[in-house]
Amino acid sequence: MAQAYVETFAAVVGLLEAPQVADRWDEPSVLDGMTVGDLAAHLGRAVTLTPTFLAYPQEGKAVSACERLAGLAWATTGPHSSANTEIRGWAHEAAAGGPGAVAARVRAATGQVRDLVEAQDPDRRVGFPAEGVSLGFDDYLTMRLLEIAAHTDDLACSVAVPTPPLPQAAQEALAHLLVDVAVVRHGWLSVLRTLARSERAPSHTISALAPPSHNHTHDDRGVR
Repeated sequence: MAQAYVETFAAVVGLLEAPQVADRWDEPSVLDGMTVGDLAAHLGRAVTLTPTFLAYPQEGKAVSACERLAGLAWATTGPHSSANTEIRGWAHEAAAGGPGAVAARVRAATGQVRDLVEAQDPDRRVGFPAEGVSLGFDDYLTMRLLEIAAHTDDLACSVAVPTPPLPQAAQEALAHLLVDVAVVRHGWLSVLRTLARSERAPSHTISALAPPSHNHTHDDRGVR
């Protein structure tokens, strides 16, 4: 995952430096309550926050990326929840310097983050002190890749430019993660029928980042 993660940096910086982003900086993005600038600054944090997390103690209850993502408040509540309101506040503050400053900050961080990530023991853990949990290194990077994948698409759609592609390894890891979380949230049968049987697909979303549908039984949740 380390190689896949650092390979996305060029796409992130390229999108942040796109003139369309600067031109629409103060306009609404496709995400409720965030401007294009807010979203761009939030995307950049998927790169710039990594040194902070790698400096934390490698302690906390060991969980998988699926377990952590399925329990995160921002992913299980609506856009107006306190968790998501707080995230938008951080993004707005980070965007205050304008498009040039945000892009320059992320570009300046890429070399340091690349060297840091490539120097890590792949068997190390990454702690999240505020949550009391820790992730394996690949799971941590997969979570960061999910942020990059989702928010490059959000930002590209906000300014009407093509969404940058992801490395194949990142696509495969994210596909596995999102399906696993969708099963936890919505049940195995809902995922099976949506992906394999359109004539019996449920009317509710099986998005991994949507709240649980609450209409499946324990027995259909499957192994996770």
